[in-house]
Amino acid sequence: MSLAILRFIVAISLAAATARGVYLLAVEPPLPRPQGGYRSERRDRAFKPNSLAEKVLRVGGGWCLRCVRAWRGLGPGCARIVARLEQAQLKQLVWAGLPLGLSVYEAFFLTGGLAWFGLLLGLYLSHTQQSWVWTFPCMVFFASLFPVRLKSLAAERLLVLSHQFPAVIELTALAMNAGSDLPSALTKIAARQTGAVADELRQLLLALEMGLTRRAALLALEERCPVDEVRDLVRAVLIAEKKGASVTAALMQQAQTSRQRRSVRAEESAARAGVLLMLPLMLLMGCVLILLVGPLVCRGQNF
Repeated sequence: MSLAILRFIVAISLAAATARGVYLLAVEPPLPRPQGGYRSERRDRAFKPNSLAEKVLRVGGGWCLRCVRAWRGLGPGCARIVARLEQAQLKQLVWAGLPLGLSVYEAFFLTGGLAWFGLLLGLYLSHTQQSWVWTFPCMVFFASLFPVRLKSLAAERLLVLSHQFPAVIELTALAMNAGSDLPSALTKIAARQTGAVADELRQLLLALEMGLTRRAALLALEERCPVDEVRDLVRAVLIAEKKGASVTAALMQQAQTSRQRRSVRAEESAARAGVLLMLPLMLLMGCVLILLVGPLVCRGQNF
């Protein structure tokens, strides 16, 4: 068999496989739009109804769901790897507050789409520069954009929660001292709050309205917000209810502990800032010495 015939057979096989893949992706239905719940609220904030960007996300999410199902069918080992990836992606999305109301498969589509864009850009730059050194770095750079941004959003959101939750705990205790129960107190606070804290309180109240027990709703809050303030709040309420103690007293004690912890963190940050400033100050002093002594040295050496 000649080399030309072999190349022709390989090209036909690749074209048939590509056509088959395109057909399977074309007939794959898009992901349904989230209806009700926090994801739906975030999606409504981010996109207008029937917007093109949302349709692209849903279609791409459907493609990724198809690929994930195919990968699961390859064996139990592949299924475990896919399950771990899904859990890790879902955890990052929840910690970041479900930006744009994204699902796991829509997040996979964004990462994969950016990777393909980086690959095409790298191939174009490699062709124009006559060097293949651009291909892999461009693909890696664009593929890491969405995960890095998602981790940044999660870190910022958790920091905001850790700063604002002590005040929420204290306000809840004051409202319960005035005669309100825990759901009513949280409802009043959520109505006057904005941002990540208000969103988390609304999710907690929605879980209680849907019939979840207080224990299950609080544990879900702890899983969504893995910060010390939320973790201590959940444990304090659960232990107080289990032992029959006053939830209000437990909340007041927890608010005081959270304020003390925040003061300790502020003192540690201030002490660390002094240490971190030593190197810039030494460099600055070195520059000043060079500016003062440099002309004298040059004049002495007759430069």
